[in-house]
Amino acid sequence: MGSVTRIGVVAASSRFSKATAARLEAHVEARFPGGDVKVVFHPACFANHGHFAGDDALRARAFLEMANDPRYDAVWFARGGYGSCRIAEAVRDGLKIVMDGDGLALSKRRITLSTSGVVPMMARAGAEIGVNLAVSLHAVTKDVRDELVPLNKKYGIEELLQACADYPGANNARRITFEYVMLKYKNDSDADAHELVRLLRHYDLPAKVNLIPFNPWPGADYECSTPERIRRFSDIVFEGGISAPVRTPRGRDIDAACGQLKTAAEKKSRAQLDRESEEKFAALG
Repeated sequence: MGSVTRIGVVAASSRFSKATAARLEAHVEARFPGGDVKVVFHPACFANHGHFAGDDALRARAFLEMANDPRYDAVWFARGGYGSCRIAEAVRDGLKIVMDGDGLALSKRRITLSTSGVVPMMARAGAEIGVNLAVSLHAVTKDVRDELVPLNKKYGIEELLQACADYPGANNARRITFEYVMLKYKNDSDADAHELVRLLRHYDLPAKVNLIPFNPWPGADYECSTPERIRRFSDIVFEGGISAPVRTPRGRDIDAACGQLKTAAEKKSRAQLDRESEEKFAALG
């Protein structure tokens, strides 16, 4: 039997519950494919969670506790992204603690910040903290990305990719990760794959593309691309000289895979979700 990867989680939410934890657990597991994963939540996530969600210092201490604990292989910090000025400042300050010599002294090369493409904040993140960057791209044409990522109407693909090209420190050793969800007949054609390669080449971007099979939920407007289509898409991007691994879906059975968390939860009451997760959560101890 292989070794177990233990992931510590510090999650901030004013309505954190056992159901939330069960769904977040599967969400975290999906990011660590290929082995046995054990997710452990910091006790403060449940104790007085409303106060915890509003106190940056408490969350920073909880993160440091888990990060300094040798029982954990990694720590997942569930916080808002670098979007608004308020959130940007909170994320910046939290990451500075993590990188500081009196904190974790964790190199910025080992930290990745995810964004849907708020261009001014990308430039600010590069200047202030300079960590690795992951971008939710998901489409290569304006019409499709406008639909999938409405922020594209404000910051278009060309503006976004130029901001990536200008991002400090991006090079072949520190590639920018582009997230791309695979949707049947929407963004998964050979032409889409070739255009993705062309765009990344045009902006001379040191890039890796994560291909994410779409995780459907009841009533979803989209379907996942077929495995054959995903493999073909990946092959085209690889042939263009860009790494394009396919993420292994996990958590679909409880509607907790990437992209399913909010929509599935809206269809059930909190009491229902708590009841459904009670047996699973009890097994975690």
